Amino acid sequence: MNLVYRSLRRKLDFLLVLTLSTILLLQPVLGSMAYAQTVIVPDVGAPAGNQPNVAESLNHTPVENIATPSSAGVSHNQLTDLQVGSEGLIVNNSASTANSALGSIVQGNANLASGHEATIILNEVTGTNTTGLNGPTEIVGKTAEYVVANPNGISCNGCGFINTPKVTLTTGTPQLDSSGHLTSFHVDKGTILIEGSGVDASQTDSFDIISRATQIHAAIYGGNTVRVTTGRNQVHYQTGVATPLAATPESEASKPTIAIDTSALGGMYAGKIYLKSTEAGVGVNNGGILQASNGNLEITADGELVQAGTASATADVKLTSTASKVTHTGRTSAGGSVTVNAQSDAALGGQYIYAGDQLTLTAGNQLTLDGSNADSGFAFVKANTITGNADSIRLTHLLSSGTEDVISMTAASLDISDSEILANSVVFISTGATTITTSQIVANDELSLTNGSFSATNSTLLANTLLQNVSGNWLNDTSIISMLGDLSLTVGGTLTNQGELSSATHIDISALDLNNTATGVIASNDDALLGATHDLTNQGVLYTHGNMNIEVGNHLLNDQGYILAETGTLWMGGLNNTRMVLLETKAA
Repeated sequence: MNLVYRSLRRKLDFLLVLTLSTILLLQPVLGSMAYAQTVIVPDVGAPAGNQPNVAESLNHTPVENIATPSSAGVSHNQLTDLQVGSEGLIVNNSASTANSALGSIVQGNANLASGHEATIILNEVTGTNTTGLNGPTEIVGKTAEYVVANPNGISCNGCGFINTPKVTLTTGTPQLDSSGHLTSFHVDKGTILIEGSGVDASQTDSFDIISRATQIHAAIYGGNTVRVTTGRNQVHYQTGVATPLAATPESEASKPTIAIDTSALGGMYAGKIYLKSTEAGVGVNNGGILQASNGNLEITADGELVQAGTASATADVKLTSTASKVTHTGRTSAGGSVTVNAQSDAALGGQYIYAGDQLTLTAGNQLTLDGSNADSGFAFVKANTITGNADSIRLTHLLSSGTEDVISMTAASLDISDSEILANSVVFISTGATTITTSQIVANDELSLTNGSFSATNSTLLANTLLQNVSGNWLNDTSIISMLGDLSLTVGGTLTNQGELSSATHIDISALDLNNTATGVIASNDDALLGATHDLTNQGVLYTHGNMNIEVGNHLLNDQGYILAETGTLWMGGLNNTRMVLLETKAA
């Protein structure tokens, strides 16, 4: 007997060790499997009036019989754990037996009286676990707004919401007043993660995420509005207005780099979309698809805003960094206006920026439009009007659609290269240098330039009329500047022409000094008025089919150049002519 007993004991001990080892090895898997099922654990330490009851529907779907609402209609349910599995969760807001889309028949909730159902259902997690929403949540009975609050964090992987006009997921602590109204959320920490099968909130009117940080690695399908508000804030429940909390050493140490991060697999689809990061220096990154199908798309960040994905709206698109820069390397389009506003720099490139109305670009420091990394080698911009304002503007590898009414750029310095800019009117204003290189600028109406200094190299500027005022020097380096109508050019410094400067009608040029080099041509089909306060030097061709008036304060130096006109008048202090001053021709 002892031998048999000892043998059995050894086998049992071995099996026990094997079982325990297996449990330890599988513990992470078992833990995740447990979270794949619905778990509702009322907080027994909470006031009795904040403890829901747990039940099952006719088909055994978990049911939360919510706590009795306050006089303000808020059912405040405190739970130590809340998980929603693939089978879903029924939140019972019916005093009588009701039909459920998830659970067939649901018995009435004894915590409710008929006609006194909740208008807001708040599930607040007081334990230490994050909440996993991996299946649908249905409000049975009277429709009500639904809030899940867990400061530890919330994840959604295949979550959805039925029979609720407004859903709020927050890592904030709910704030209720003495009458039981839900007033706001105090957000100090916590991340909300959208992954896997994402979120189906298409049956809601409003889907709100309120957290310190949000990661979006799957699609959110909303109804009328999707709103994401991040940062350490006090957020008003009804209005969504966020008031930032004062920073502390602890909060600065735990501050995220990116508040709203949408990866290439992520996205949002709703009528209107609003993303906002309020925490100082914390940015927003979109690498996915943001599609507002019935209104505006607005992204606001205190830190850097990166739009590397696709952003579209039937109305307006607004990209704003209140304290840093905006970087655009993706695709943006709006049926209305596109507005980019950066406190420091705005670096805009990618595939295209389209606006049905106005494209307004503002940067506190440097504004750059660079399409060199686009698939086509150009960044396409399209709008009714395009306006840029910055300390410095750089346009390179930019292609406008040609349908614009006005393209206007205002900066201390303006640099345009390898671009094609076409519009009805083009306005460039710079207090410093305007530099145009290897570009084509075409205005069907007026080309208006006001610059500190100006140079055009290997470029083409075509318009109906040119009106230009330059306080410093002006240089045409092998470019063609040609007008169908009048060309008016006033230069406070030296005008150097090494290319073509022409008008089909009238030319009026005045400068401190005028230098037309051997490769330079200044020509008009009508009259020409050329004035130099000091000297005029011509080694090229000055030609008009009409009358030419030349007024020079000091000397006219015609060094191997041609001065050709039907008629003309010369006013000068002195003359040095080695070829021809004036050739008077007769009409045929």
